[in-house]
Amino acid sequence: MKSASNMRCRRSRAPARVASILLVYALVAAPVHALTYTVGAGTGCTHATIAAALASAEASAGADTIRVTRSGTYAQQAISFTTGQDLTLTGGYADCATQTQDATYTTIDGAGGAHAPVMTITGNTGSSIHLRKLTISGGDVA
Repeated sequence: MKSASNMRCRRSRAPARVASILLVYALVAAPVHALTYTVGAGTGCTHATIAAALASAEASAGADTIRVTRSGTYAQQAISFTTGQDLTLTGGYADCATQTQDATYTTIDGAGGAHAPVMTITGNTGSSIHLRKLTISGGDVA
């Protein structure tokens, strides 16, 4: 027959095991949070170029947003990227510190650059790509 003290010890270990299992489950099942990158010049910008922000977004799991501000100049662009993730590329921000869009679109221009489209976007199966508040102009067809 088991003593009462042995039974107490076994019972006291059970909550610790359950807590350990729940902790592991929480770490493994933690949701992937979307990240926001800001492209431009000045305070609060995470990237100076759209291409650099796209590379960071692709390296980050989950849906991401890239805010392209009017604080930078995006001329002679020939951007090419492929993604399998959800990605939103959006303009309409005066600078990187601004959190809300205004009525002015951000221009991405390919004039004078490589003889190529301004943007070539390839979305793999399961991806979703959104372009918002951007004026894309001046591209050349290769």
